[in-house]
Amino acid sequence: MPHTFDGNVLSGWLGPSSYEYGTLALVMILASLVPIPRGPLKIAAGAIVGLAAIPVIVLSTTIGAIVAFFLGRYLFVAGFQKYASNRQKLRTILHAVNQEGWRTMALLRFCSPIPGVVQNYLYGLTRIGVLPFTLTTFIFPIPLSCLYVYLGSLGRIALNTQLSGLNISLALLGISSLAIAIMLVRRRVQAILRD
Repeated sequence: MPHTFDGNVLSGWLGPSSYEYGTLALVMILASLVPIPRGPLKIAAGAIVGLAAIPVIVLSTTIGAIVAFFLGRYLFVAGFQKYASNRQKLRTILHAVNQEGWRTMALLRFCSPIPGVVQNYLYGLTRIGVLPFTLTTFIFPIPLSCLYVYLGSLGRIALNTQLSGLNISLALLGISSLAIAIMLVRRRVQAILRD
């Protein structure tokens, strides 16, 4: 069955085409290398592709982060060291990652005052290994990515159908729970950075 785009919904029994997935992957890889806000991109992906965007986003942002990690570690190390040396918060993060490794990085990946793209490059300046970096980068941003994509997919559903009161209540409950978890982790990260 061919895939079509009717203005609101990608249709076809296989869902979005490989072109949409490839474009999404490329955009998310680039967003991991340059300072582009990824939250709105993930919401848009949820609205266009639906929940099927989650694995593409998780995998492609991890690939982009690995590229930035190697660029920060080997190619642009002097420039990033100079950048970080002039900023107390970044020096603190580098020190914390060197002391605690993936644990600190996991908190920062889940919720951080530092943009992910900056983290991608700066972790190259730490002693963290490639495998812990990759696994932490892959796993810990998943809840926030799911939230953004889910919000986008809710918008897509709302445009095409009527949401029931139960669906709206469950969505608000899930979003509220995740927002509370993010707030608690953010407080913990800020406390670590102050200490």
